[in-house]
Amino acid sequence: MLYFTKHITEVRKDGIYIRLVPLNFSFKKIPYHIVEECKVQVDDPFKGEDADKSKTPRQKVGPVVILKLISGKKMLISSRKPEELCRAILQASAQY
Repeated sequence: MLYFTKHITEVRKDGIYIRLVPLNFSFKKIPYHIVEECKVQVDDPFKGEDADKSKTPRQKVGPVVILKLISGKKMLISSRKPEELCRAILQASAQY
């Protein structure tokens, strides 16, 4: 039985590493060359679109980091500090 899960996101020199403890034993790597765009946005995960906070007062909708990949897919990464995470991704990808 699982008592808790922990989401770990690391920004390294060669890419973004994501792991969900205890479900993943190793990190999943997202190389910078497949990331086309990185932005912070309030997104409704249930509808897959931008959330209007006035229409969803009971649901907790917070900002997430959205990565647009070169394949056209979007990847959402939740974080306690999404602006800081997005800034770190942009700085690391500029040096890559």
